[in-house]
Amino acid sequence: TGGMAWEALNNIAAAKNRPLIIVVNDNERSYAPTIGGLANHLATLRTTDGYERVLAWGKDILQRTPLVGQTLYESLHGAKKGFKDAFAPQGMFEDLGLKYVGPIDGHDIGAVESALRRAKRFHGPVIVHCLTEKGRGYEPALADEADRFHTVGVMDPLTCEPLAPSNGPSWTSVFGDEIVRIGAEREDVVAITAAMLGPVGLTKFAAAHPDRVWDVGIAEQHAAVSAAGLATGGLHPVVAVYATFLNRAFDQLLMDVALHRCGVTFVLDRAGVTGVDGASHNGMWDMSIL
Repeated sequence: TGGMAWEALNNIAAAKNRPLIIVVNDNERSYAPTIGGLANHLATLRTTDGYERVLAWGKDILQRTPLVGQTLYESLHGAKKGFKDAFAPQGMFEDLGLKYVGPIDGHDIGAVESALRRAKRFHGPVIVHCLTEKGRGYEPALADEADRFHTVGVMDPLTCEPLAPSNGPSWTSVFGDEIVRIGAEREDVVAITAAMLGPVGLTKFAAAHPDRVWDVGIAEQHAAVSAAGLATGGLHPVVAVYATFLNRAFDQLLMDVALHRCGVTFVLDRAGVTGVDGASHNGMWDMSIL
């Protein structure tokens, strides 16, 4: 859902003879379930595996037809695009000049290797669409529909109970309760997050005010600019992201929010040295940015 992915596809489309294989690991999630237009498009592709079966069946029948079979197959193959768009709407990728292979079972190593070999034969940009399931093989993770254990701490693997229980409320939970209280008092308060509704504490607010919260996907730049627009329109947006990910939106924070003095509140979770989340999640630069 991030903008850089689209920028890359745009650049790749201009070099159609460049051999490049792009593997889309489609588990329907980023941190939480994936949202947006691309997610909807991929959901459509997941339901069209029948197209490949029909195509293979037709090819087999025609090529076994004496005399005219191969010629007829090659003629029909030239008209494949219209047939393909009707039965398997992967046209978004192919309209950009990218070949499409899939969808395939990403947990089937043989199927993945076969798809990659097919992709190599195109000698151009190819999308290999793999369907996977986050948490596969560990039932407690599959049962965690909201998070699939994405941010699980140190725990007993048998009971899933934390080994170091919290001694009190976290900063995230306090913020979550407080924004619900403020939201009840002020109808102009809305919330924006970047694919991290639960981890930043907005789950309760989303349940209480589903029409006043937006998950923009992994797109912090878009979150900041959207907040500026909403503030200009008279609302008071609260943008809740991890402190480290505010780095991505520095230009928008400066040019679209601060320069125009827009009334936007940024709530930065995991500020400072976060420990178990690792170096990428240490919120070390938020104070200097702001």
